[in-house]
Amino acid sequence: LDFKAALTWLCGEVEGITPAEREARIQKARAGAAAARRAAEKYRQDVIRQARVIWEQGRDPSGTEVEAYLARRSIDISALGGFPRAIRFHPDLPYAHHIDGEWRVVHRGPAMLAAIQGMDGRFSALHRTWLDLSRPKGKALILHPQTGEALDVKKGLGSKKGGAIRLTGGLRAGTMVCAEGMETTWSAMMAGVYPEAAFWCLVDLGNMAGRRQTGKGLKYAGLPDMDDDEAFVPPHHVQRLIFVMDGDSDPRDTRAKLEAGLRRAMALRPGLKGQIAAAPNGFDLNDVLMGGGDG
Repeated sequence: LDFKAALTWLCGEVEGITPAEREARIQKARAGAAAARRAAEKYRQDVIRQARVIWEQGRDPSGTEVEAYLARRSIDISALGGFPRAIRFHPDLPYAHHIDGEWRVVHRGPAMLAAIQGMDGRFSALHRTWLDLSRPKGKALILHPQTGEALDVKKGLGSKKGGAIRLTGGLRAGTMVCAEGMETTWSAMMAGVYPEAAFWCLVDLGNMAGRRQTGKGLKYAGLPDMDDDEAFVPPHHVQRLIFVMDGDSDPRDTRAKLEAGLRRAMALRPGLKGQIAAAPNGFDLNDVLMGGGDG
């Protein structure tokens, strides 16, 4: 539909209506939008509560499959000062998948839990990684019961946008290092280059980048949509923000997303310096730590 036809489809014929009827339609539309916002926020809070229930079932990960899994990934958690408060262990976490219109538990087993905190420090989401130490890299292999396809063993629950898994507190750190995954972020810590920095995992590229400007010629421009007021921005005390770029995804698109996130942060935090630290092409930083890549 063109614009006028779309308005007619949504609102009905508007020519010849009285000002009072037009105002009534406007008020009805506003009330509907407000109701939709309230419903969305209720759903969001319900999911956060579900995530918190699972989080509270977790326990200290020291000496568990979580520590063994990280050792398998060449991450010596004791050398990093032990586990942060944001990490827990669940010995038997159900894995549910949506099949034929309903949620079905298709696996259960040990899992690493990670709390995602909003910028206000409050719990806002949960990240889960299912583990199986009999497999080469320690992650579980969970198959779709009907198709046999491998399902994603890393899943979020809650509201992650703008949040982070705080692997080090760094509440006064002037430098912050951020990456997509926890393993990549821990690998950056293992390098020991910025021992006083804060290391936060931002869960995925979308959370690192926020919304970008779109349109002809802008796909790889790396320009942030500044109307996105929920995108990740570091705390005010951070003076240097380093995004770790994985080399195992499309390099142009990945770099453009990271540039958008850094440019937004620099625009909103005057004086902030942003940079990208790239892993070798075809590898992520944990591959490098485990002996892959060219260093």
